[in-house]
Amino acid sequence: MSSREPLERVAAAAERIADALEYLTRQATPAGPQPQLKIARAPTDTSRMEAVTLRPEEGLMTAIIQNTGDADTLVSDPRARLGDVEVVGTLIDRDSQTRSSLTVPAAAGGPGVQTEFRFERHAHLLADLPLVLRFPHQPGRWPGESLLEVRLEPAGLVGGRHTWRVTDSTTKPAADAAA
Repeated sequence: MSSREPLERVAAAAERIADALEYLTRQATPAGPQPQLKIARAPTDTSRMEAVTLRPEEGLMTAIIQNTGDADTLVSDPRARLGDVEVVGTLIDRDSQTRSSLTVPAAAGGPGVQTEFRFERHAHLLADLPLVLRFPHQPGRWPGESLLEVRLEPAGLVGGRHTWRVTDSTTKPAADAAA
């Protein structure tokens, strides 16, 4: 047995592994229309406010979520975490009714969907902390449920409201977020 033969077997095995990985990547990445969620105001919105604000007197945080993709998606049980405090939010429909889940239509120009998170009245004490927003949705960018996770930093007071600015935004399979 020559020393070349084991190397050829290793090379052939590496090629088969590369082919298998390429196949899995193609299968895991859906083709066709997909949603693309982000935290932002509509492009036509001229407000000075950030897309995430907190009214300190009520402990009410609002966040505007846009779907700039080309497919609608169902968002359910959004969550906000300030420091060690985490709350489950609600989504506001067109009739101003609160819902635990709501379809966010694909509309690059907005208007988006408003989400509310009810912190306690002392929430203003948390206003200088980083914020993490999580939006489970499906269909998403992967089979099963996807998760938009947005990290924000405090951006100060505007019009008597505390605001946050997006620093990082990722979409991943929801199963990966639990790990």
